[in-house]
Amino acid sequence: MNLLSTSTPNSKRSGFTLIEIIIVIALIGILASMGLWVSMDFYRSYSFRSEKNIFISALQKARMESMLNINEDVHGVHVESGRYVIFQGTPYVEGGSLNQAITPSGGVKITGNPVLPQDVVFNQLSASTSYLGTFTIGDGVRSSTISINNNGQISW
Repeated sequence: MNLLSTSTPNSKRSGFTLIEIIIVIALIGILASMGLWVSMDFYRSYSFRSEKNIFISALQKARMESMLNINEDVHGVHVESGRYVIFQGTPYVEGGSLNQAITPSGGVKITGNPVLPQDVVFNQLSASTSYLGTFTIGDGVRSSTISINNNGQISW
């Protein structure tokens, strides 16, 4: 019989080894980073859709205000690189008192065909326009095209 031994041959040790703890922590870290990546992609996608919808709403607002003959004047959207402005009257006047400037966020850029800057002016009552072209909204990963025809119809 060995008097120096503190364990018996049939005793069981309980607990986790250091390697088991490291493996579990690594797995939790991997799962957390995957979740973060998925949530960031979801956020960027949501941000892109929101910016696209805001731009479409600006076009629809200008069109509707022209159809309703608000202030008995034409309404439109001035689109340039980095921002767009809902305005009243023609031609577009920078800094007009009724202008509503909107700057897209989240790395979203608007390009046009024809090339920017462009004014989309909707005529009173009919909401027709002389503008015939497309705008492309993109964030480097996603893009969406918005078309406007001579009748003032906005399609996306």
